[in-house]
Amino acid sequence: MTTSMHRMGIVASAFLLSVLGAAAYIETAHAASSGDLVKCSSGPSVYLLGDDGKRYAFPNEKVFFTWNEGFEKVKTITCDNLAKKPLGGLVPYQAGTRLVKIPSVNKVYVVTSGGVLRPIKDEAMAQKLFGDDWAKRVDDLSEAFFPRYTVAAELGENELPEGTVITAEDGSLLRVDESGEAVEIEDVIDEEKLNVLKRHAQISRHLENRMGLVIKKIRKLEREIDRLQELVDKLKAIQVDEDDKIDIEDIEEATEEEIAEDQETFQVDEREAKDAAEAEAKKIAEEEARKAAEKDEQDADESDADSQEKEIVLPDLRVLDLSLSSTNQIVATLTNDGAAVGTENVDVHVWLDEVLEWTYNATTLSAAQKMFLNAGGISDISPQQVMGARAVKVCVDYLDAVSESDDTNNCRTETLEAKDGDFAINNVATYMLDALGDPDQLTRTFSFESSGPLDHYRIRIWDSSGALHDELVQQVIGSSVTAFYVSPSWLTPMSENSQYQYEIHAEEYNTGDADSVTGWFNTGTNSVATSLLISLNNSISGAASFAPGMTELFTFSLYPGATGVATVLDVPFKLTTSDNNGGGWNTCSQMGDASNFALFFGSDYSTDAADSWTFYDSSWTACGSSNATELLVYAVAGVNNTFATGFGDMFIFAADTSGASAKLDDSIRISVDDYAHFTWNDGVSDRDGSTVAGMPIQGGTLIY
Repeated sequence: MTTSMHRMGIVASAFLLSVLGAAAYIETAHAASSGDLVKCSSGPSVYLLGDDGKRYAFPNEKVFFTWNEGFEKVKTITCDNLAKKPLGGLVPYQAGTRLVKIPSVNKVYVVTSGGVLRPIKDEAMAQKLFGDDWAKRVDDLSEAFFPRYTVAAELGENELPEGTVITAEDGSLLRVDESGEAVEIEDVIDEEKLNVLKRHAQISRHLENRMGLVIKKIRKLEREIDRLQELVDKLKAIQVDEDDKIDIEDIEEATEEEIAEDQETFQVDEREAKDAAEAEAKKIAEEEARKAAEKDEQDADESDADSQEKEIVLPDLRVLDLSLSSTNQIVATLTNDGAAVGTENVDVHVWLDEVLEWTYNATTLSAAQKMFLNAGGISDISPQQVMGARAVKVCVDYLDAVSESDDTNNCRTETLEAKDGDFAINNVATYMLDALGDPDQLTRTFSFESSGPLDHYRIRIWDSSGALHDELVQQVIGSSVTAFYVSPSWLTPMSENSQYQYEIHAEEYNTGDADSVTGWFNTGTNSVATSLLISLNNSISGAASFAPGMTELFTFSLYPGATGVATVLDVPFKLTTSDNNGGGWNTCSQMGDASNFALFFGSDYSTDAADSWTFYDSSWTACGSSNATELLVYAVAGVNNTFATGFGDMFIFAADTSGASAKLDDSIRISVDDYAHFTWNDGVSDRDGSTVAGMPIQGGTLIY
């Protein structure tokens, strides 16, 4: 069964890789040997020649690009030469490059050396290992190719996966070995392979900060020869046991006549090739099943002391029915008409419109789903919802891994038609806001409503040339929420003054019904921080007698910078006073009252510009009962006044100095010189007074 599944997957993968495009390859013929990438002159499918003399297929371009930069080194050989090399298997993802998952298992795996998968415990661990954007590293792995991999133990707490690629502080490239130590690899692999790994490398200090540990690094002077050789072997795409290695003679390059002959000989369409591959795989499976049955029969005869012939009782697996549920979900009803139990080494394949979409192994099914393996048992498998009319084909034990009394009834094909739904996306809007809700011309926040609960939604954004700029896919899975406000923390910032197209696609939960909405928007010029200018107009313009009381101490003006509008939030005033009489007129308890202060607009003494006042002692501790006798040093006015570009306002600051002694020359001076507490908002962010021009300003000293 395993061998048959692998061979079937290998042959099918030759077609899968055809999406890479024949034009991407260099159509010249070369001699090829172990370790080379090769293709036949009649088609685009690419293989890797292993040390064991076999050719290994790349399942898809995602796997291909974890090992290679491009197609420049692919060699063209004759189709006859290629056919002489037996298929050896699939090339797995390179360790340390991507994360993978399969549709039927709610797990994300790290790929380590040799195609070994290590489950990640949860999202928190994934963030520690790969950062906040870990989900962008995840690829969907077809269940048809899952048997190529081996699932090992779950990653432990703070365990670095073998194969992890790291960029050190000095720029050198390291790779984590099976002991969790990072070994420098730049001298053991060529530049092309280094460039591939650099695309997937993590920065050492970022990884250490997230993990809360220091990674042990093995440098050039510390290397051990055996350890280095072991690492080199594990960097290979195909690991071959030493006993299986053979000497491979160079494959002769193809002549023009041979290429022409190959192209004429091998001009068969993809359907014929696939049928031939499936027939070959089925033939191999039948032979293996026959040999297994012969061995079982021989073992039974040997264990029978009387050597009596016994009747062989076999299962008979078949697809009893294909239907749609009330929610348009495919329901495949499986049964066993035989008198024996089918083994769990059975696969269920599902095609939609002649395209293989899902493969289930019985070992991954629930107890209720695999009841069909029992003699007389019946159970259902429901892959997914569909829309419209679909040709559905389901096969149980398609590769004949189990000996059955009847191998002709394993498949069933039906055309199932799902009714169109009325699901819709409504009230779509976009906003120039960042993830915090602040204005930002170069990003986008989306909002929309759905007419029913969602399974998932997807947002795509294209630039004006039609190139995909960014994409977000969000699982919802039946939440009662139907109104969505999508903050753009996922979105890569866009270009200024540019036009973009967006698409919102959503699918309804439990029905498969879907809707898509498209639209356009333009970005603007990104906001620039606005500065402020403060200037002193005049100070101590009160009565000539300078008698204690509500006294005008100074007037000043505020202007925004030339870049935009600013809203002043808080202005701090520093009071420098003397109390020669010791009456306490300048303390928190006597002077720290909002009624003792005013901040007027211009010459309008009837309008107080301050919305609020707060008071502090010399240590910036808010005035209260515990520090009532401390000097009042800071009075902070809450202003919340907006200034337009090129326009400003003049303010008059007044304070009540009642209680000061004119006889003993008490005094007061006002200044604005504390940057941290001068705050304003300019539409970009809240800012302090560190960039206020004209600071500090200081009035004169008023002596009573």
